[in-house]
Amino acid sequence: MEITKKKIEVTVYGVVYQLSAPKALESAEFVDSISSDQKLTTSQMIVKTQSFLVSMGLPKDVCEDLELDNLNEVIEFITEKK
Repeated sequence: MEITKKKIEVTVYGVVYQLSAPKALESAEFVDSISSDQKLTTSQMIVKTQSFLVSMGLPKDVCEDLELDNLNEVIEFITEKK
């Protein structure tokens, strides 16, 4: 058996980015941080989400340019349990 680091390919506005898949704990902590903390404002949630994507390799300026629906779509795809 061989285990390799997964890459996630995301195309944003026609440009393809290769993101490093988050580790299981990183993904779980991110989901917990945005779902269990009821004190987060929408803007704080967006900033946490953008930081998570930047840590995976998506350029910050690209994250900041994403519309809310697109941002949610990317996060749902990445954190989806398979």
